[in-house]
This record gives sequence, C-alpha cells and structure tokens, in this order.
Amino acid sequence: MKKKVLLIMPMSTLDFGKKNAGGVDSVCQEILKQIIKQNSQDFEYRILAFDPFSEVFYTGNPQQLAANVTVVTAPANEKICYIPLPGLISQIIRIQQQINDYNPDVVHSHVSPWLVAVNKRRHRIATLHAYKWICRQKVSILNDFLYVKVLPGISDFFTDEYTCVGNIIKQDLEKHTTKPIHTIENPINEVFFTKHHRPLSTSINLVTCSVITPRKRLDRVISLVSGLVARDIDVKLSIIGPTNNKSYYEKLINQIKECKLEHRITFLGRRDPFDIANIYQDSDLGIFLSEEETFGLAPLEMLASGLPVIATPVGILAEEKSFFSENGVYYYDDKAGIEPVINFINSYNNNHGKTPYSSLEKRFTPSSIVTLYENLYNYPQHLNQRKFKSP
Repeated sequence: MKKKVLLIMPMSTLDFGKKNAGGVDSVCQEILKQIIKQNSQDFEYRILAFDPFSEVFYTGNPQQLAANVTVVTAPANEKICYIPLPGLISQIIRIQQQINDYNPDVVHSHVSPWLVAVNKRRHRIATLHAYKWICRQKVSILNDFLYVKVLPGISDFFTDEYTCVGNIIKQDLEKHTTKPIHTIENPINEVFFTKHHRPLSTSINLVTCSVITPRKRLDRVISLVSGLVARDIDVKLSIIGPTNNKSYYEKLINQIKECKLEHRITFLGRRDPFDIANIYQDSDLGIFLSEEETFGLAPLEMLASGLPVIATPVGILAEEKSFFSENGVYYYDDKAGIEPVINFINSYNNNHGKTPYSSLEKRFTPSSIVTLYENLYNYPQHLNQRKFKSP
C-alpha cells in the first residue's frame, strides 16, 4: 500500500515557473513539478498549496495532477464564515480539514508553524527555509515577537523531525531542539543546466539575480561596477528581481546617478526561470554579494548555466568554500580591493571551464532532492549528509 503524504507548501501558481512570491515559492514549484514527473509507486501525495497572493478560493476539492498526486489550493489570507481571521489561524483550519479528509501517514510542511495542532498519530516533518532572525526582515513588534520568540517553540512541540536547507539554520536550531535535523538542499531548476561558452568580448556583461532588499547588498554590487569602470573596464550590469523595498530601490537609483552609471546598469524586474536562463546565456559573469543566505540558490543557478561567479561566502558557498573556490567562484572581499576582481575577470576563459556543471547536476537536480525527501518519509532519522568532493 502506498504511503500517504500531505505536503503543505506556499505556491502561487500551478503553471510552474510563470510567477512566484519569492525563493520558497519557487523551490516548492520545482519540488511539486518533479513529484508529478516521478510518478512514485511508493507514495500518494495530497498537496495543500497556500497562495501567498491570495488569488484563489478554497473549495476543499482536490484537483488531480497525476495518478498519485492531487492538489487543493487555498488563499494565504481569507474570511471563514464571513469572519476575517489572522492568516495563520485560517491556514491551520484548512490544514486540519485536509487531514480529516485525506488521513495522511506523513504531514510535511515547508512552513513550520503550519504543523501546529497536527497530532502525533501522523509523522510530522518541518522544512525550514529561515529560522528566527536568520534571513528574516523586521515586520512589526508584534509580528516579530510572534514568529521569532513564540512560534518556534510551539512548532517544535508539534514536529517530529526537521529538514534544513543549509547548515546556518541547522546549527542554530540544534540549540533549541532535541528533534532529529537533516540537511536537504534546494533543487536547481533544470532549465539552468545548459552549458555554454560565450567568447569574452571587450564589453563584459555582469548579471545578478535577487529580490531588491538591503540584505542582498546590491549597493555593494553597484560600487564594484563603479570601481571597474574607473579602471577603464567596459562593463555592464543586469539586475534581475522584484522590488520588495521601495526606499532601498530609490537609494540604488540615486547611487547609480551619482556614479554616472545610468547607461551601464539595467533593472529587469521579476522574470520567470526561462527568461533568467536566457539572460544568463547572454552574460559573461554572475555576481552575488548578499549579506546572508540560508542556502543561496541564485549563484548555483549561475554556475549551472556555465557562468563564473563573483560572490560573498554565504549559504552553501560558505559551507563548501574550498570546493567552490577551485570551481569557478571568486570570493569577494571589500578589503582586498578591485585588483583581484580584475584578475578574475581577465582569467575568464580558465574560470569558465572550472564551473562545476556535472557536480551541480548530480547533486541539485529536482529528482535528487525529491528522492532524499522520499527516503525520509520511508526511513525517518536515517538520512546521510552530502558533501562535494574536491578534485
């Protein structure tokens, strides 16, 4: 008999890749797309997909996506019986309705507070993409108190084991729980695995991809471009990503004007994975100078596309620095100045050949990640950690 899994995810669309509300939404779309493709003979899935944009209505009726996969969509915020409820309350109500309807063996949530009130007759797994203040922006005093101080402890009571997308979360979580913790990284969309080698011309096309917020340190990227131009290097920068912080975006626009870089830097806005992959095809190097990441998917997508990357040591790039430093990544350091960056650019052809395409393809394809989750559903508490091996 197939094991029944209720998989709870934030997901803005079932037309995979066409839109997303951020990294977790995008990752969950990739996981679901692979589950449908894999058509497991061992598991039956019910997906409860909460739309972050609340553009759907909850009916409770499952839609068949594959022989072993059904989905129920629900808004992240809604009125129940004409009463507007806090988002988390309405979400927990919908989760309980689906548990009663579906009677799953495993309840796996990509937002840990969604497990609150799920009883221990089910095996309860929480996947953490952020934790407490790790990769969290301040929202309000009440919201921050609830999600940083209160809910992590309550959620832990209703969780049997955790998965984390990176060690930065795992190490902090270990201080606050005795439950088993496993590292399962995020998948890379297969559209990025398109090896190419663009001959480097006199004009260098840089590309970065992130939500426009202070934590992503795009001001640092612009300063680097300014420094390269000051050294007579003909460089252009494309910035992909939605604006989540208007005041920071305006600050970046002013910085660009002050540095006289208006004709060199372009904001491309939100793009779907297919567009991003095509933009990477027309770029020479990736750049990613974020302050903090739990995983850091964007630079891996650049590497998968064959781009050498200038990056800060965050997420998996920090955890496996020795591997990536030998495989197409230059670790940017403000104190080292501009010269090492210029040397890295000048050695473009050598660095291009070092991008770890095959290693990334083996480890981070959606099929590899879904297999790890399914191993956990079958064999709780027995998941081995994976590491790259340096050549």
